[in-house]
Formats: sequence, C-alpha cells, structure tokens
Amino acid sequence: MGDVVLLWPIWALASPRSYPYGFIGFILTTVIGTIYVIIMIIIGILFLRSARTFRKRELNYLGLAILIVGICDTFHVIGDIFFYLTNDSRVPIDLDGFTLYYYPTATCLSTFGIILAYTLIYLFGAIQTRQRFTTIDRIVTILGIIGIGFGVNPYNWWHMIPPEGAMTTIPITGTFLLVMGILATYSLYRYYQVKLVAEMKVDAVGRLRLKLILAGIGFLGLLVALMMLHAILAVMGAKILMLIVTYFKIFSLVASVILLYLGVVAPSFILGRYRE
Repeated sequence: MGDVVLLWPIWALASPRSYPYGFIGFILTTVIGTIYVIIMIIIGILFLRSARTFRKRELNYLGLAILIVGICDTFHVIGDIFFYLTNDSRVPIDLDGFTLYYYPTATCLSTFGIILAYTLIYLFGAIQTRQRFTTIDRIVTILGIIGIGFGVNPYNWWHMIPPEGAMTTIPITGTFLLVMGILATYSLYRYYQVKLVAEMKVDAVGRLRLKLILAGIGFLGLLVALMMLHAILAVMGAKILMLIVTYFKIFSLVASVILLYLGVVAPSFILGRYRE
C-alpha cells in the first residue's frame, strides 16, 4: 500500500467497512445501477442535441445536469462493484507510492454531480421564468458551490469508519443536498406554473406535455423526500431499508428525467397518437 492516501491524506486514519448486502444485493445494485446511468447519459445527450436542434441554449442546463449525474454515478457504480470484490469500502488502489481510496472518491464525485445538477436545474427554471439572471439566482449558485465544497471535503468519511472523536460533516452536506433539491424542484414547478401553463399549445398533445412535465417535477420532489428518508435510515443503521430506498431514489430520478424529456422536447410524433 502506498505512503500517501488520495483523495485526502486524512482518510488514512479511517477504517474500512465490509460489504453489507450479500451477493443478491450486489447483483441487483449492479444491474439497476448500470441501467440507471445508461438512461441518464442518453437523456442528457438528447437534451443537449435538442438545445442545438431547436436553438434553445437554456436546454443545455438540463442536458448538462442530467449528463453530469450519469457520468459521475458511473464511477459510483464501478466503486460498488470493487467494494463487493475487495470487501473493503475504501477500495484502496496502489498507485506506486500513493493509495487511491476509490469508493470514497467516487462518492465525492457523485455528491459533486448531484449538487451541481440541482444548481443547473434551478437556473434552468429560474431563467426560463424570468428571462434574466437575478441576485437570488446568484445567491443560489453560491449556495450550490458551497454545497459542493462540503460534499467533497474529507470529513464526510464516505463509506469509512472515522477515527474516534473525528469531526463529520455529513449532516451539513445532507442539508445542502436537501436545500438545493427543494430549490431545484420549486424552480421547475414555478416555470411550469408561470410560463408553460400559459404558453403551451392548447391541444391534446400540449395538455399531455403539461401532464408529463408536472409528473417529472413530482418525481424530482419525491427524490428529495427519499433522500431525507435515506438520511434518517442511515442514522438508524438500517442497511437493508437504505438499499431499498436507494432503488426507489434511482427509479424516481430516472422517471423524472424521462418524463421531463418527453414533456419538454420530445418530437411531437412520439406523442401524436395521444387522445384524451
């Protein structure tokens, strides 16, 4: 093992956890996680392509948000595979004089991805609603940057047992995740309420788009609620329930991005057969 621990040297003071879910849990998590990141990456790319096709630069906010989460969580899925294979939650990888604690690093990356995504989603909704960047938007952006800083700092001790008496910032990071998730959901809902309801073409397909968008916003809000539940279960140490809630979180996020894509930019011929 190397002399210097990455991402943060202080992690050398932590202890590993063993894999808690068994073989069945590993298979389910790997299959679900792989499908999840593939869908996220595809939907993110579709939004970015739509931004170019329709010349609507604001769609880049949604596309980047979804794509970033998909890419960052790909490293997290790989980390879970290594966690099972090594039975060491740190997944130490020797790099000739350095040791990379891969899974904690991948979790830092995932936290970075979701907070950045929430910030971009907020900005998409806010700019679409007001057509300008306001002081409040700058404040929310700063909050997002601060949240990312807490999310990647070493004192979260992701997937590790911290040394006795060590400081932990997981509650602060969780608070930022919650706040940014609520702000992103509210921003999208306000965009839906103020702009889309008034501007969407009033026909069967237009009304279907509105329903799909509202459902997508609802699933994003459900994701935020499930993150709160996950945090409570983590404090309780309810590992199996945490895993189940994780699956519901994945479903909620995937449902949200698919519904938002269908409602916001999917070609009309996809929805053209709809009849009320």
